[in-house]
Amino acid sequence: LVRATDSIGANIAEAYGRYHYGEKLRFLYYARGSLYETRYWLRQALKRELIRREQADTIAQLIHPLALGINNFAASIRQQKNRSSDTEIREEPITYATSRISQSLNLPISDTAIIFSDEDLSCLQKNAS
Repeated sequence: LVRATDSIGANIAEAYGRYHYGEKLRFLYYARGSLYETRYWLRQALKRELIRREQADTIAQLIHPLALGINNFAASIRQQKNRSSDTEIREEPITYATSRISQSLNLPISDTAIIFSDEDLSCLQKNAS
């Protein structure tokens, strides 16, 4: 019962710490699940006579507005998400032209230009051995 109850607050706090709408909602749903788990354990504790009826009623009265608050908070986050997704930014498409560096710098380099001659390569091979 205590763990389930603590989990409600912990998940609400976790939701506040998240920036993405989906993450916020996920932790609020966890909090709501923990609230239902708390109600379950409260009934179990009452059945097992671990707590008195007055104690169970007091806790149940505290839980009910919390459930409404979690649902309202989740609904407001969904509304915020829907409002923000209506706003889109679009830019006009731009055509980019590319040219070979050699052409743009007026360099005399072509596709057939030889970087290393046979003499250069044989010299490199001799030095490597």
